[in-house]
Amino acid sequence: MAKDMAHIKHDSLHIGRQHPLENAEIRMVSGTVQLTGAGPVYGAQERTEVLVREFMKGDVILKKGDTATAVCEVLKGAAYPVRNKHHRYKVGDCFGVAALVPKHARMTDVVAGEDRTKIGFYLLADLNKRDPKKASQLLNRVIEDTLDVIGELQETLETDCSS
Repeated sequence: MAKDMAHIKHDSLHIGRQHPLENAEIRMVSGTVQLTGAGPVYGAQERTEVLVREFMKGDVILKKGDTATAVCEVLKGAAYPVRNKHHRYKVGDCFGVAALVPKHARMTDVVAGEDRTKIGFYLLADLNKRDPKKASQLLNRVIEDTLDVIGELQETLETDCSS
């Protein structure tokens, strides 16, 4: 990755090309990383395992039925589950509870709610070995989201039953 970044920087400075970096994928972030042409700086101060992808509004981030291997964090923009379009994931929110169960499939499609939504995909088992604090934070946020969804469903049922 460092070699590719060096080529991009060299090309943009010496040849005059700018790499658009659309849908850039970063597999390992260590320290603060700034890519030429990437706009705002996205990085981390601690070493973490993460794959970062960018999505346009309406793009499918997680597909129902796919094997659930990663927990997701919204880094920029917003997302929502297709089953519950009123439940929004904003910056800092996490989703993908199915990844907590080994060999489990995704339970619903999750789509980008805004253009240029950036999502971090974390393999918790790997992350826990390198950065247990970050893994614990992600785990807690995914569980909190699950409890929020259950609360929303209970409210909807109570409203429907009282009508």
